[in-house]
Amino acid sequence: VRYALRTALAATLALSIYKWLDIDRGYWLPLTVVIVIQPYFGATLRKAIDRIIGTVLGGFAGSLILLLPTGLFVQEIMLFFAAIFMVYYIRRKYSVAAFFITITLVLLFSVDQTFYPNLVWVRALSTLGGAALAVIAGFVLLPDWDSEWLPSYLAAAVSSNYTYMKATLFPDRQELTWTRYKRDAEIRNSNLFDSFLRYMREPAIRKKQFVLYYQIVTHNMRLTRELNNINIEEDSKNDEAIVPATPEVQQQRIMDAIQLFNQIMVEVHEMAPQAPAGLIGAEEGTQVRPLTDSQMVYLDRMIIELKSMHYELERLN
Repeated sequence: VRYALRTALAATLALSIYKWLDIDRGYWLPLTVVIVIQPYFGATLRKAIDRIIGTVLGGFAGSLILLLPTGLFVQEIMLFFAAIFMVYYIRRKYSVAAFFITITLVLLFSVDQTFYPNLVWVRALSTLGGAALAVIAGFVLLPDWDSEWLPSYLAAAVSSNYTYMKATLFPDRQELTWTRYKRDAEIRNSNLFDSFLRYMREPAIRKKQFVLYYQIVTHNMRLTRELNNINIEEDSKNDEAIVPATPEVQQQRIMDAIQLFNQIMVEVHEMAPQAPAGLIGAEEGTQVRPLTDSQMVYLDRMIIELKSMHYELERLN
C-alpha cells in the first residue's frame, strides 16, 4: 500500500510539473517516475542511476548514428536490432536496456521524421527529473526502511530454526515431515538475507550494526544446514548401520544446544517482541532422538554456531 501510494503521489506531482511548465513530450517525466520507483529505497536509487546512465549514453549514441552517412533502410535495420537488444537486456541489466530503449526512440522519431536536435536533451532532462523525483519520493513519501523491518525478519528466521530443531531432536514434537520444516527455515533465511541486502543500500545506516547483523545471518543459515545434515543422516539409517553415540555424551550435548537456543530466543524476543516466547523445557529433554556419531558431529557444529550467535545477539541488543 505504501509503494502504491508513493508511486501515485510522485507520478501525479511529475504530471503536474509537466502540465504546468508545458514541457514538450513531458510525459516522459511521470513515465520515468513510474518505471524507476521501487518498493524499497535502495532498489529505487539503483534503478534511477541505471536509467540516467543508459538514457544519456543512448541519446548520444542515437544522435551519432543519425549523423553517419547511411543508405536506404540502414536506420530501419539498426532500429530492428536495437529493439532486440532492448528486450534481451530488460531483465538482465537495466542500464544496458535503457541505452537501447533510448536509441530505439531516437531512431523511431527519425524514421517518422519528427526528430529534432533538442529532443535528446528533452529526454535526458525528463529522465533526470523523473529519476530525481522517484528517489526523493522513496526517501520522504511513506518510506519503508529495512532498518526497521530487519529485526522482524531476523526473529522469524531464528524462530523457524528453533521449531526445526525441536522437530529434529524430539520426534514426538514433530507434527510435519522434516522437509517442511527445512523449506520454511530456508524461505525465512532467504527473506532475512534479502532484507539485509536492502538494509545495506539504505542511507545513514548504523555501521556498527552491519557486521553484527551479517554474522548473525550467517550463523542462522549454518544452523539450518546442520539441521538438514542431521535429518538427511537420519533418513539414510538402516537397522544394521545404526551406531548410536554414547547416551551420556549425547544427552549433555543436546541439553547444551537447548540451553543455548533458549538463551538466543530470549534475546530475539527482546529484539522483536512479536517473536514466539515459548522455550523448550527440561521435561522435553528426557526423551530425544538417538543420534549416531556422525550426527553428533553436526550437533557439535550447531553448538559452536549457537555460542557465537548468542554472543552477537547480546552485543546487538
